[in-house]
Amino acid sequence: MKKIILTALLGFSFVNSATINDGMAYYNKGDYAKAFEIYYILAKDNNDTKAQYNTALMFLKGQGINKSNKDALYWYTKAANQNHAPSQYSLGYMYQKDAKTNPTLIKQAQYWYGRAMKNNFREAYTNMAFLYYNGYAKIIPKDIHKAIILFTKAAEMGDSNAQLNLGIIYGWSDEILKNKLKSYSYLKQALENGNGQAGNYLDVLCKESSWICR
Repeated sequence: MKKIILTALLGFSFVNSATINDGMAYYNKGDYAKAFEIYYILAKDNNDTKAQYNTALMFLKGQGINKSNKDALYWYTKAANQNHAPSQYSLGYMYQKDAKTNPTLIKQAQYWYGRAMKNNFREAYTNMAFLYYNGYAKIIPKDIHKAIILFTKAAEMGDSNAQLNLGIIYGWSDEILKNKLKSYSYLKQALENGNGQAGNYLDVLCKESSWICR
């Protein structure tokens, strides 16, 4: 069985306003301290959700400020509670990672992925599918068919990790009826969307079922 891929934490998602762009300019020059200062002021004084998101991410990476998961969680939560989808997704991802040592936190991951899904944040569909595909410590029951529905939704929205995962599932999973044509189609979509891992799986698929790739 090939390994299902989890969508990684998002990178920066800057917005188009003068003050945010000032922060981006400093960040791109490598002046993280000044960039952090701009974002922090906007986050604290203006309650700006995009600045709160960027502040959280700089805390998470330790850029311009001492690394602090606790502070990252605080600022993500501030933005997420104001319905900022990238922050909702990022909270879900943080809780999912922490659930490795504290399984009960997976419910928080599920909650925040669900909030992000309501805002049509495609990566949240992918990671929610991942939760159902694997199941978690009897807290989230394993549900392959629900996972496939969620992966398919994300794939239709253009998420290459969801496309890759569907290619893996249809190609090699023992838990559903294999469909090599669907596997090939999803892997091709993922590759065309820039997911390099899909190429490796396509090579394996073509060696195993050469007729599919002619």
